[in-house]
Amino acid sequence: MDEIIPLFSKSLFIQTLKIDSQTIVQKLNNLNLSAPREDKFSSDRATIYNVLQLEPFNDLNNIIEKQINNLLQKKLHYNNSFVISTSWITKTKPNQKSEIHNHDNCFFSGILYLQTELNCGKIEFLNMDNKRFDLQRKEYNIFNSNSWTIEPKNNMLILFPSELYHRVLKNNSNITRISLAFNIMPKGILGSDDSSCTI
Repeated sequence: MDEIIPLFSKSLFIQTLKIDSQTIVQKLNNLNLSAPREDKFSSDRATIYNVLQLEPFNDLNNIIEKQINNLLQKKLHYNNSFVISTSWITKTKPNQKSEIHNHDNCFFSGILYLQTELNCGKIEFLNMDNKRFDLQRKEYNIFNSNSWTIEPKNNMLILFPSELYHRVLKNNSNITRISLAFNIMPKGILGSDDSSCTI
């Protein structure tokens, strides 16, 4: 076999942004953007869902949207432009985690890591498709895995299709893991002929 084609695969993008995450965290801490949940082992819940629309974060919004459009237009060759529709802060304290979920009513989703260290809680992506067989593997790779984990690092930006299930694994570090999550919507004409619309 000369070639493996990852047919209909999910595209996950990882980039490192040139930003001052420490200054961003300081600005975020001055605002009341998250609150503890009743379940003390779950990440804090967001209290506002338009963080990047707030004046202190206008520049950051522009940086992220530029990267989004660059990746989705140049790598996936979409004609549409893309905007951030919602954005919120996630804080995961030591011993906390999040449950498996995906994001509705959006096209792509993203995470920007602002405060991390080793073992602060990897993000795990899961393939929830119904497989016919669960075979033994000699080793795991992107072609045969049902889950994939990524160790977060400061300034790391991850973009992924919103239907992709994911969760935050347990924070086994001594710091609060802080990330900025967001959803993305296309703008312009979608579809064609009798199945077209403009948003």
